Amino acid sequence: MDRNEQIQMEEFKELKRHQEILLDIQSVLATKPGRNLMRFLFERFGVGDLPEIGISDEYLKDRLGFLRAGQLIFKIVAEAHPETAGSILAQIERDRHVQAHLEV
Repeated sequence: MDRNEQIQMEEFKELKRHQEILLDIQSVLATKPGRNLMRFLFERFGVGDLPEIGISDEYLKDRLGFLRAGQLIFKIVAEAHPETAGSILAQIERDRHVQAHLEV
């Protein structure tokens, strides 16, 4: 097997693994506990959040790194089931909006 064939085989294996993970995520999202888990992860990893205005350089780098993890979680969940990922994010945003109005 030459180098190109090796690379193609590795890419095929990675694509197959990716597809298997997407199917697994779809299975998780098909259950209420699975959707609750994803909501928990979205909330804890700041999906939909932006860094605070005026934060220092070092803290900004740390915050962006943290938020990037959340965005990657959202991306893979949205790839598996866009409607559910969007619905979870919309619920989180709606709850934040309601909470902000209650605090006023």
